[in-house]
Amino acid sequence: MNIENQGYWWKKAAAVLPFVALSMIIVPWLVGWDSLIDKILCIIIIVFFTIAVVWWYWAVDKVITVMMRYKETDKESVNMLTQLKHIRNLLEEIRQNK
Repeated sequence: MNIENQGYWWKKAAAVLPFVALSMIIVPWLVGWDSLIDKILCIIIIVFFTIAVVWWYWAVDKVITVMMRYKETDKESVNMLTQLKHIRNLLEEIRQNK
């Protein structure tokens, strides 16, 4: 695992872990921690909440990636259109000179 990849995972952990820690405090306080059923219910809620938070950050990351790629594609398409216009003008000149 290279250093850049470690930084990526640390950023993701820094985004997710505060919410997970907060849920680990609030859920047992709301549900209770007395019986085995309460403990199982708390663990299930915390696990699903963690999955939801991870999924949220994953979805936001994918939307940002798509938007950045769209910007890159937009710049390249503008460049391609200007080149096509130039080619069309050259073809018009060739037709007129014949």
